[in-house]
Amino acid sequence: MSHDGGSMIEVRAFATLRKLRPPVEMVAIGDARTIRDVTTLLEVPEEELAIILLNGRHATFDDPISAGDILSLFPPVGGG
Repeated sequence: MSHDGGSMIEVRAFATLRKLRPPVEMVAIGDARTIRDVTTLLEVPEEELAIILLNGRHATFDDPISAGDILSLFPPVGGG
């Protein structure tokens, strides 16, 4: 994947996902075109994501991603 400076997004990981990723990181998206491409690139399994926000709005794995976007990832909430 190419790493030109213009193809960066901010990824924010919450709750238990912080064990896998830094809380906030800049990620070169290279050839990634969808949120699924980015989560695959970051090696975050889909089943570990319950809520995805793209620029503050609910999103799905198939939504397109662009340079400058902010992707927020939330795991399922456990309780009991």
